Amino acid sequence: MRDPRSRMIFATVVVAGLVAACGSEDGQGEVTGTGGTGAAGGTGGASGGAGGASGGAGGASGGAGGASGGAGGASGGAGGATGGTGGASGGAGGAIVPPSCQGLASNCGASSNESCCTSLPVAGGTFNRSNDSSYPATVSAFRLDKYEVTVGRFRKFVDAVVAGWLPASGSGKHTHLNGGSGLSNSSGTPAQEPGWDKAWDTHLHGSKATWDGSTSLACSSAAFRTWTASPGDSTVERRPITCVNWFQAHAFCIWDGGFLPSEAEWNYAAAGGNEQRTYPWGSTAPGANASLAVYGCYYNGTGTCTGVTNIAPVGSVAAGNGRYGQSDLAGNVWEWNLDWSVSPYVVSCDNCAYLPPSASYRVYRGGSFSFEVQLLLSSFRFSNAPSDRLNFGGARCARTP
Repeated sequence: MRDPRSRMIFATVVVAGLVAACGSEDGQGEVTGTGGTGAAGGTGGASGGAGGASGGAGGASGGAGGASGGAGGASGGAGGATGGTGGASGGAGGAIVPPSCQGLASNCGASSNESCCTSLPVAGGTFNRSNDSSYPATVSAFRLDKYEVTVGRFRKFVDAVVAGWLPASGSGKHTHLNGGSGLSNSSGTPAQEPGWDKAWDTHLHGSKATWDGSTSLACSSAAFRTWTASPGDSTVERRPITCVNWFQAHAFCIWDGGFLPSEAEWNYAAAGGNEQRTYPWGSTAPGANASLAVYGCYYNGTGTCTGVTNIAPVGSVAAGNGRYGQSDLAGNVWEWNLDWSVSPYVVSCDNCAYLPPSASYRVYRGGSFSFEVQLLLSSFRFSNAPSDRLNFGGARCARTP
């Protein structure tokens, strides 16, 4: 099994011995980060290897602890197998249900009683990316889904694609910004975010058997894959989808009435905006358990991963929710962001994303069930080739405010 993090680059911390669960298409990856205190907790990989991260000193200063909840209903638009999507947001009653939750039980979260499509408002503002005052950014208000995309929600997307749905050219932009043109492109060319490229349609399989196979959602050993060819029980359906590449995550969010969050948006939510939190919940470092985050093989485990049961149904750890109410911004599965990875950041960022015509790696954020505590920091950055499918990686959608 090849480790997808063959290149590890840090601004102020070097982490050694990162052990993934398993599964990648091309075995390439990059990690960048900006410090944080090396708290307790190493991980074992899926094959039982040792984690052994080395903790660096310094890093971001954390705000006050304590997750702050927020009320919000599901957001999204209607869209069927061949139809388009809308971006309207629903209130607490879920007046408009995104396609991925139509017909699904409201059974997500720590109490298993909330819509899996709940999307919460994130108030805009200015903050320091990766808690580094050299790289301020301004983010306008938006909505960020409370939960990572679940297996059950992704199952409906697969059905739609097999039935013929494909994203329209240029779709998936932040249409509430710049008169509909979307985010500013900090790479300079093109000037605004380009949206979906029809050349990417090749990643959206027309055959259910292909989605079910080893070249797609069965990218890893059966012990660690969250996808099942047929619907499972509520625990199976509420786990986060994994083995999705960047293109598939992007297309899912378009179909569901949203878009992939930019790295600045995702980081803003995880850092609690101008509170510049060390972790989404505050400054308290998690211990060798899953009381604040699903990491280190401590969820249904003692530090060595044994199977898919180490991956939690989304929102299982409410104490780790962020300032704006989102769950699992640290741990469970890594989440694709819109941007290509660039280090250091481009200095100027006002509703920006780094979107050159091509680059090597797309941004991944948040840590996962099998990774070390240092990777849970709101300042930590990770990236992989957009075609990579990893059994520790999933997605979360953002939406118009």
